Formats: sequence, structure tokens, C-alpha cells
Amino acid sequence: MIEAAEAEGKGRRVQCEVCASTMRHKGYRDRGVMSWMGEVRVRRAYYHCEAVGTGFFPLDRKLGLSESAYSP
Repeated sequence: MIEAAEAEGKGRRVQCEVCASTMRHKGYRDRGVMSWMGEVRVRRAYYHCEAVGTGFFPLDRKLGLSESAYSP
């Protein structure tokens, strides 16, 4: 399993793209990504905006991951 760097976690501030408030770190979530070499498990930080009710995984964007289980 690949774990996100500490900079992706609790101490980092993430701004909501919808309302510009600060999103709260809500822990880590695992995800399977299928690459051409097989499945890779990734643990990444999850942030949630209480005002809007949406969540965000910064590492997904950084790695170019979408809703698909396949790597770009």
C-alpha cells in the first residue's frame, strides 16, 4: 500500500472550491487503482466541507485520478 505524505494530512488546510471556507480533515481513505502492472492500494487524506456537504481528496487530483478505478 502507498500512503500519502504527512503534508497531505491533518495539518494541511484545504479551501472549499464552492464556498471558500476551510475544509476539515476527516481522516484517511483507502482506494484501489488499477495500473498496467496490477492493482495498487493508495491511502489518501479526505477533507469535508460542512457548509456545502461535499468531500475532496487532494491526492486524487495530484495523481490525475477520476472516478474510474484505472490510472491515467
